[in-house]
Amino acid sequence: MVIALVPVGKSKRLENKHFLNYCGKRIIDSVVDNLINSGLFSKIVIYSYFEFNIDRAEIIIDKKLQGVLPLIIDAMERYSENIFVLGGDMPLATYFSPLLSYPEQLSVIPRWKNGYIEPLHSLYSISSLNYYSGERALHDFIEKIPRVYYPAEKMPEYSFYNINTREDYNSLIKKCNGNL
Repeated sequence: MVIALVPVGKSKRLENKHFLNYCGKRIIDSVVDNLINSGLFSKIVIYSYFEFNIDRAEIIIDKKLQGVLPLIIDAMERYSENIFVLGGDMPLATYFSPLLSYPEQLSVIPRWKNGYIEPLHSLYSISSLNYYSGERALHDFIEKIPRVYYPAEKMPEYSFYNINTREDYNSLIKKCNGNL
């Protein structure tokens, strides 16, 4: 099985972005709904700086939130499962199954032709724990683990849409209203 991990940290550019309204619900609710509706995950765990209520997901409050890598490592140690990470500000992401179709000892990271990777829409194998040596940067960790790069171009572009600025949020609202 695979556990979905959703980080919800503080945003420097758009405060409380995870809790903004998107099509009648909070952005974080849309993220969780998409993960649940996929039917692919045994559990959804939100690591959050903020205390809030949400049905259908386990919340772990972490006031340190010093990057995503410590969350991934903690979740692997806590649950002993493969971990699929999806940003808590990615309400349009629904394309998960191809990333889960590889042998379970491999991590699967979407990568664009230009080499840019999408580490917050990726699967991390529990076997990756064997390669962790205290690094803090997720990119450094990814370089060390057994992995396959999935062509990001094969995924719908909206899969990677995340909210960082007021402009991003305004564009998201237009998508909700069917204008894009």
